[in-house]
Amino acid sequence: MSDVIACGLVTALGHGWRSSAAAMRAGLSRPWPLELPEVESLAPITGYAARHLTEGKSGAARLGALLQGAVNDLLTQVTIPEHLTTSFYLAGPEPERGPNDEVLTGILTEACAAWPGQQRAAWLRTGRTAFFEAIRRAQDALAQGRTDLAVIGGVDSFCEGQSLLPLQQARRIKNDDDPTGLMPGEAAALLLLVPNSAQARAQLGTPTFSAEPRTQLKREPSTGVGLERALSPVLKEHPSEWLLVDQNGEDYRAGEWGFVLPRLIRAGHASPELWFPAISLGDTGVAAPAVSAAWALAAWDRGYAPAGTAIVCASSDGEARAACALLHS
Repeated sequence: MSDVIACGLVTALGHGWRSSAAAMRAGLSRPWPLELPEVESLAPITGYAARHLTEGKSGAARLGALLQGAVNDLLTQVTIPEHLTTSFYLAGPEPERGPNDEVLTGILTEACAAWPGQQRAAWLRTGRTAFFEAIRRAQDALAQGRTDLAVIGGVDSFCEGQSLLPLQQARRIKNDDDPTGLMPGEAAALLLLVPNSAQARAQLGTPTFSAEPRTQLKREPSTGVGLERALSPVLKEHPSEWLLVDQNGEDYRAGEWGFVLPRLIRAGHASPELWFPAISLGDTGVAAPAVSAAWALAAWDRGYAPAGTAIVCASSDGEARAACALLHS
């Protein structure tokens, strides 16, 4: 377990954690035709861009703007003593569609120019479950005393050509010709962790991992086995009817849940209440599970959460599946 004491979030709907979460609660959305001058072959695409931060930017500059916004939001909520060391464990875009690790570390260094004390950084680029690996690594570092504070989260954007072109070629984007599919989004979400705090907003449980043999990348329908095996031990230890899910409108993911839900119910878990951030924000890629965690924290903060325990889960395009419990303090 580790304590969450603050959260930073920027999305297409807000400059900060509370405003973005309030807009999601209200069911708002702000889709807009994306400007994609870098890839002329792309057909017109509608997405959920954080235009107040990223307009006119691409590549590392776009990710840097999102990350800077989340760091700024986080720093409005806490005061970091100069003598403490902070370790950042962040999910970033997969290597084939994003800047290299050195560039990502550079944009993090720039975003954290105002962050007090010594900083270390590790980027995890293994897909949508990278956030859960970030949780595990941060918890280990805090428990072993290798860092004073840990920041976990993710930053990603599907609102530019480098990420969109392979999705369009695979016909995974929702448009007039393909009524089911994802709508591109972008976000950065950060959670500040400490070993123990009287001011904790929530506690993060231990993440669990599993694998799905039939994957989106193989163009095979999911069996649901991997996600079920990731969720079952978390639900057994922390029973809850509230799940925040990285569904994004694609048939593959809908089919996966079509297998998982009946199995969970047969195993004795109550029929869950499912929250889908992508309805308001589009597909925010590897940042999606961190966005889910941020929304859960805001729901407790504002008193509209349906339960005292939230379960966050994610499915990568490959085999990886992961889940984790977030418990209200």
